[in-house]
This record gives sequence, C-alpha cells and structure tokens, in this order.
Amino acid sequence: MKSTPKFTFTKITKKLTPWAGVAGVFSLGFLPCPGCGAPMLWHLWPVAGVLALHTLHVERKKKQGLSELINETEATRDNA
Repeated sequence: MKSTPKFTFTKITKKLTPWAGVAGVFSLGFLPCPGCGAPMLWHLWPVAGVLALHTLHVERKKKQGLSELINETEATRDNA
C-alpha cells in the first residue's frame, strides 16, 4: 500500500500567500479612487511595477556579488 503525501495547512498557506496578495491588490483595484473616480488599479499597478523591478534589481545585485565572491575564493585557491 502506497502512502500518499500529507498536505499540512502551512504548506497550503505558503503556496497561496503570494496569490492571495495578487488577488487582493487586483480586487481592490476595481474600487474607485476618492480623488478622481478612476479605478484604483490605475494608481496601484505603476507602483507595484516599480517595486517589482526594484526587487529584481536587488536580487540580481546579490547574485552578482555572490558570484564575484565565489570567483575570488577560487582565484585565491588557484594561487595558493
């Protein structure tokens, strides 16, 4: 008899948390802006895009920094 993998509540919430955030922002985006009456989506998505690009930029810099560190340690090993 094969055992089936057990799903715990924490595994499910870890998988759903990013989607819940996207769904929340998307659904709130249909509410009208109190200042101009346009959907809030017009105001939220440019900010979300800038934050996403910033996050990608920071992660790329971290990866480059780690790869440079690895290259430096390999170079010192080769010289020793």
